[in-house]
Amino acid sequence: MQIETYLEKYIEDIENIKPKGLCIWLTGLPCSGKTTISNALKQFFENLGKTVTVIDGDIIRQFLSNGDFFKEARIKNNLLAGYIASEIVKHGGIVICALVSPYEKTRQAVKSFFEDDEFVLVHLNPPIDMCIQRDVKGMYKKALKGEIKNFTGISDVYEPPRKADLVIDTSLNTVGETVEKIINFIFFREN
Repeated sequence: MQIETYLEKYIEDIENIKPKGLCIWLTGLPCSGKTTISNALKQFFENLGKTVTVIDGDIIRQFLSNGDFFKEARIKNNLLAGYIASEIVKHGGIVICALVSPYEKTRQAVKSFFEDDEFVLVHLNPPIDMCIQRDVKGMYKKALKGEIKNFTGISDVYEPPRKADLVIDTSLNTVGETVEKIINFIFFREN
């Protein structure tokens, strides 16, 4: 389904999340599609006239932390992103967070910052081989050689969410199909 079709289908329903805010938290291995999907979701909501904030893990690591991949740094980065997102949502904004967020306990802590209907957890779950193929930065290659320590999926754990709202294999779904599934969940879920 194309973005234009979404506009026709959901233009009236978008008012249902106003003035309430919304956080869409995208989690998954590096190169699972989080940034691509967050940008497509942002475009969808902006086409509806909404202001959208995207919080990307790479940006958090670049500007708000020291860039470490150690567990403590990841937890701190996730909690920071979650707090910022919760403040945006509290004021009626829409925020899309695209972070590996590898630890279940940390994701649950972030979720506790929101009311139940303000937070949607989406696990992007392609096979690791597909993530390695998509890696234009060469991070997996470096991690496999031992040049990057504590790299999620290689030398550090990724704990899949126990209760994700959606689990989507982005190797089997296009960007459009993935966005459609997320949007359908947001507008048609039972609250």
